[in-house]
Amino acid sequence: MSHDNRSCLNVSDPESSNVSEFQSSLLEAFSKTVQSLMRILHEEFEALKHFQSDRLLELLPEKEFLIQRMTQMLGELERIGEEDTTLGESESVKTFMGNLLEIERMNRMNHVLVEGSLEYCREYLNVLVGGSYSGNNSNPLSKMSLKGLRVSREI
Repeated sequence: MSHDNRSCLNVSDPESSNVSEFQSSLLEAFSKTVQSLMRILHEEFEALKHFQSDRLLELLPEKEFLIQRMTQMLGELERIGEEDTTLGESESVKTFMGNLLEIERMNRMNHVLVEGSLEYCREYLNVLVGGSYSGNNSNPLSKMSLKGLRVSREI
């Protein structure tokens, strides 16, 4: 994170900076954060698609950081929007709202892939273990008819 991006989050003295300059720098930092998060979500999708769990674990800290940062910036933008009602009408804010919807869609799609992968693993374990994970306590071998079967031993 560059110093400029950090400073736009922590400006609390309105006299130290023009409000419109602050809005502009905040919107620019927010735009970069949104683009970075969209990139991470795309990389997460590719890792999920190819069952790359190590890559997923690499992406997770950056994803969490970007979400936290974006949340802070949204809070600051909401605060500014309460003071300046024209902010919500600006094209850049409308673009960001569209990007936020795209982030939500991408994250939902990744969630579906994760759920599908987990279901695949559950079913695979059920095949390997038998009925022990299915919730019923009956032994599948006890249902098999063993009558008439004989074990012979040859040396």
